[in-house]
Amino acid sequence: MASLSFIGAGPGHPDWLTLRAYHLLQQAQLVVYDALVSQQILQLVNPYASLIQVGKRSSQRGYHPTEIAQLLMNSYHQGNHTVRLKGGDVSIFARFYEEILPIHEACIPFEIVPGITTASGVCASLACALTHRSLASSVTFISAMEAISPFRWSKLISTSDTLVVYMPLANLPSLIDGYLQAGGHPETPILLVQWCSLDTQATLLGTISTINHQIQRHQFGPPSLAIIGEVTTLCIGST
Repeated sequence: MASLSFIGAGPGHPDWLTLRAYHLLQQAQLVVYDALVSQQILQLVNPYASLIQVGKRSSQRGYHPTEIAQLLMNSYHQGNHTVRLKGGDVSIFARFYEEILPIHEACIPFEIVPGITTASGVCASLACALTHRSLASSVTFISAMEAISPFRWSKLISTSDTLVVYMPLANLPSLIDGYLQAGGHPETPILLVQWCSLDTQATLLGTISTINHQIQRHQFGPPSLAIIGEVTTLCIGST
């Protein structure tokens, strides 16, 4: 019987997959995956399955969500065990609704298997937390892929003790300018983590005023995640 599953692959380390995700990857006949899904995860896929990479990488054009949905529906109608494999968790900055709505409208059943989002992975890798009884009682996740208005920056700064920025290097100078113009303090700590959970994981701990220079000096690149706030100074593994 055909099946369709959306699976969160987590930050990249295969040991962080759920058992359900592992079993579905072993049964899969087609796996449609994002560019940032690690090779270690892909090695767990049924060796007889077909793999299609649909994420944008360097100069290559990525698939539109409606194209991905059509690809998944075609595979389902062909009777395949079909897996849509996304980095992190499928519900956080993964364009999830844009892919599942056409499938839902076509009355095709699907399963969702959650994954560890990168923010949680960073905390596990560096022995830190996003909240702290004395320093941070609120957290907000934001994406750097879209512009943030000055009004929204002001609201974020006034209501969130910790800011978690996904894909920060896509627009970091503009993000920092917006943060400062909205009243953010230039000495606010910021932590950048690259390739969370993998052997290539790297970290940079600085301040809003220094982080751009540090990135250039260390040639820090994507994929990465940023955490802004006082809790970053308590991360044991960032030193």
